[in-house]
Amino acid sequence: NADTPGYKARDVDFQAMMQKAQESMSGFGMSQTHESHMDTSPMGADSELLYRVPHQPSVDGNTVDAQQEQTRFMRNALDYQASFQFLDGKISGIKKALSGQ
Repeated sequence: NADTPGYKARDVDFQAMMQKAQESMSGFGMSQTHESHMDTSPMGADSELLYRVPHQPSVDGNTVDAQQEQTRFMRNALDYQASFQFLDGKISGIKKALSGQ
């Protein structure tokens, strides 16, 4: 996509999409009963597209920034790896407790 002229990079608000899916499954969505209450409606993932604003626009109108993509990928990979290391420590602790060590 970085080489496609006119391609617009998009983001997905995962939290809003997850909230929308959970509300549609449970059937117990929150509703605003007074105008001074907080708005509890999920941010419309279908009605609102999230496009990235490029730091350095390209000549062909493409908004994909390879450095931003690599940074986001690495941050995601590090979070993923840290989560599994944490879970591995917890599971090995449980195994040791069960075996009596």
